[in-house]
Amino acid sequence: MSNKEKFLSLVSGVDTQTQEKNRWRIENRAWLRISQKIAAQVLLRLDELHWSQKNLAEHMGCSPQFVHTILKGSENLTLETISKLEKALRIELIQVVEQREIKIVTIIDNIKYFPKNISSKYQNTHETLYNDNASSFGEREYKIA
Repeated sequence: MSNKEKFLSLVSGVDTQTQEKNRWRIENRAWLRISQKIAAQVLLRLDELHWSQKNLAEHMGCSPQFVHTILKGSENLTLETISKLEKALRIELIQVVEQREIKIVTIIDNIKYFPKNISSKYQNTHETLYNDNASSFGEREYKIA
């Protein structure tokens, strides 16, 4: 029996599901990284407070096993769980950015032709004009010189 045949006989019946596990990790990489960062912050805060996982579980109203699962950094945390962690530890783990008005603007510096009804008071200023021929919704900003 060759070395190749011996090797294949050893591994042929073993199904480790390694490819499936790797595929799952790749597909869930984004939230796994966030979960790991949260776990690291929680561990640092526990150290600062001199708390055990059991103390955190008591303050959160959950089991120590669940806290252990969170601290492994592979749990898809809900907003409720994150809120409980923040309240118990008195820290901010995530931040929601406030909605801001988004305006896509195209600036054209040297427009030579404008209708005659634009008065001279707009010279050297920026004025937002509506463009009926625009292919998309939004505003365009033109420098009136």
